[in-house]
Amino acid sequence: MSKRKSELIPTHTTSRNPLESPWALGEEEFVRRRNSELIPSYRRAREETLSLTEDVVNVEKKIDERVKGLYGL
Repeated sequence: MSKRKSELIPTHTTSRNPLESPWALGEEEFVRRRNSELIPSYRRAREETLSLTEDVVNVEKKIDERVKGLYGL
């Protein structure tokens, strides 16, 4: 699996459980909290979360551009 590095890192979450924030949890920390057998699942969740986060950021940018256009900002 190819590793992607993104500058889009969500900085705020309402969860206090790091396992619910895979983008903020390194593999070593994950293994410490769970076990190494789950690393493939962790990697998939991290990749999917990153992909969804990038999609959300792009949609938010498009919305901001449209709002600026509507209000002449």
